[in-house]
Amino acid sequence: MLQATEPGGELTLPFKGTAVGIAVVAGPDAGIISYSIDGGAYKDLDLLTEYYSWIHLGVYHILGDKLNNGNHTLKIKISDKKNNLSKGHACRIVNFFVNNK
Repeated sequence: MLQATEPGGELTLPFKGTAVGIAVVAGPDAGIISYSIDGGAYKDLDLLTEYYSWIHLGVYHILGDKLNNGNHTLKIKISDKKNNLSKGHACRIVNFFVNNK
């Protein structure tokens, strides 16, 4: 599992395909990530689920789809923003998934 719990952590994933996403484990300390594909504007994604108070839950998030079939770059940063209900900034990535035709 790829885990970051502090704001400012970041990663870069080169991939080839038409879509990309992440499978995460979200619990009571789930944070907010900012992500960009191919140098585009960063978008925020709150990883906290409605079940945050009693279970760590596997969740799939599509970060980009309908991309041109080819080489791309995904960048993910742990945001310093925080959901008021969350106890932290955690991002726990179990898998990346890519639609590679």
